[in-house]
Amino acid sequence: MTTMALTLGVVTASGVVNITGMIQVGWVAWALRRHIRWSYMLRLLPGMSIGLAIGLFALKNADPIWLVRGLGATITAIAAWNLRPRRGHGQGSPFWDFVVGFASGSIGGAFNTGGPPVIAYLYRREDSPEVLKGTVQIYFLVFTIVRLTAASAVGLIDAHVVRIALALAPLIVAGAASGLALSRRVSPERFRTTSWLALGAMGTVLALRT
Repeated sequence: MTTMALTLGVVTASGVVNITGMIQVGWVAWALRRHIRWSYMLRLLPGMSIGLAIGLFALKNADPIWLVRGLGATITAIAAWNLRPRRGHGQGSPFWDFVVGFASGSIGGAFNTGGPPVIAYLYRREDSPEVLKGTVQIYFLVFTIVRLTAASAVGLIDAHVVRIALALAPLIVAGAASGLALSRRVSPERFRTTSWLALGAMGTVLALRT
């Protein structure tokens, strides 16, 4: 998303990521379907729905330059947050379920990068890795389907975006496979830290773009 935003613009890049991401998370969610904690995912949906509408409105109406800067600042802030030490927090609460869902929906609607708030929130729970991954992926799948439908309805997804997404799909799949292979060779904590540092650096470049 960060690289494409520089070359294609935030509107087109968010649409391309929306389409290609749906394919990827759909497959992972299906593979982990027996481990999904549906109650976690469902509690995030009310806030996500409201935030998504606000994010799409901003994407359609805001100045493109400020959208790029906003994306960069958002990514940098998310990376900094996720570099903090992780602490368990039980099973969450209705208030924070709504806040996290709203934050994810808002960022995801505007930039299609709404995953980090949900990941940071759910991964602090004391569940098995399979449960956490499965629950996150089914949330992503529901979100991408809802966003794709809503974005298409307001004219943010067109044939041009679809063509780019189909052309880039093999490269995105290859990149995901490479990342998976690399994660198996590097310790989880080191891989996590390196990934967020790289993402934070890319976000800073976008935020400072003139």
